[in-house]
Amino acid sequence: MFLFDRKAQLITDSGYIFSSWKGVRFNFEYTTISDTGVPTAEIEILNIDKDLMNVIKNEHAVFSIGYGNYLGDLITGEISNIEIKDTIVFDIIGNSEINTKLYDNWYNKDVRENFIVEDIARNVGMKIEGTDLLKDYVQPNGYTVKGNAITSIQDICSNRGLKVTFRGDLIKIYKKEGENEGDILLDITSGLSNVTKYMKYDSKGNQDTTYDYVVHALPIPKLKQGMIIQIEHDNFSGTATVVDFEIKARRNWKAKYYIKAIVK
Repeated sequence: MFLFDRKAQLITDSGYIFSSWKGVRFNFEYTTISDTGVPTAEIEILNIDKDLMNVIKNEHAVFSIGYGNYLGDLITGEISNIEIKDTIVFDIIGNSEINTKLYDNWYNKDVRENFIVEDIARNVGMKIEGTDLLKDYVQPNGYTVKGNAITSIQDICSNRGLKVTFRGDLIKIYKKEGENEGDILLDITSGLSNVTKYMKYDSKGNQDTTYDYVVHALPIPKLKQGMIIQIEHDNFSGTATVVDFEIKARRNWKAKYYIKAIVK
């Protein structure tokens, strides 16, 4: 079955390619839940010699996973925290440039909000779609952008009831009630094993409402935070937004997707 034909690949900016189908063995863990809020992967390569270990350095890299002939990027970012012993272990800090890009500007009176977000994206080197949803909104007194560029775009969109998702260097703006068919279908044929209710309480007994459910499944290539998924399971059937997720891949590959249900 193709879901058991698991593949992984690391490509560095220096042009080195390490692929599981050429015999390279990987262990990896990935999480979007961290103190910094930046997605991070810990990669271990088990069976390359010291000469090849030494070509891995602090630089940009892409780590991809897949099944059969299908391969998708899991994380793109900067290699750091390299440790070489019998194996080589290092982190990839995902979207590190995107999450830390700052942009300051003052926009004149009567500026349209679609122009603001397009200008921010252009100045931090990102592409953007869906700005037409903001073309009818104007800032009569002008508008100040200061600090994190991504947060600035999210703030503008949130004020108009719009959602923002990121896929690589693409920013996508969409209506909350739209896209409710889901980008990806998760059921037992595509690696879904269970869906459980998210239950966590603080010290005062208040329930944490960050997530609604935890989806237990095989890791899904190209699945990112903010994407809409369609789930078919006895415990939950419907559409949901992926808020966070964790992946652990050693002998077995397992993922937990923390989701918020979309109420139709």
